[in-house]
Amino acid sequence: MKADMSDFPEDWQELARRYATLGTIEKAAEALELSYSTARWRLVRMGIEINQKGPASWRMILTGQECREARVLKSMSQEDLATVSGVTVSTISNFETGRRTPRPNTQEKLASALGLKSGGGETSGEGAV
Repeated sequence: MKADMSDFPEDWQELARRYATLGTIEKAAEALELSYSTARWRLVRMGIEINQKGPASWRMILTGQECREARVLKSMSQEDLATVSGVTVSTISNFETGRRTPRPNTQEKLASALGLKSGGGETSGEGAV
């Protein structure tokens, strides 16, 4: 049974509005500076139907192996890449070793910091499409 929105705190109601407007939990959570899990939990508690797109629908920007190879080629440590990309060292380590696959926006940050275009490969001018 869906609860009345006024039964919930104003910040929860704002999350519901952002989710409806932005279309994904990730975007709504980011806009309100919440973790994805907290945002999802609140939406479920409010009885809001969650769109079922998630990790299975994510597109791969680059693989962990491509990330490691590009980082090593540029003589960067994981700490250097973390500083340049704004991604934590643990996320980079987990990605490169295959323990975790980061969200597409995180993969894009890594690809950008490594000078790779989305989908892998160097972003040099010659032969780039």
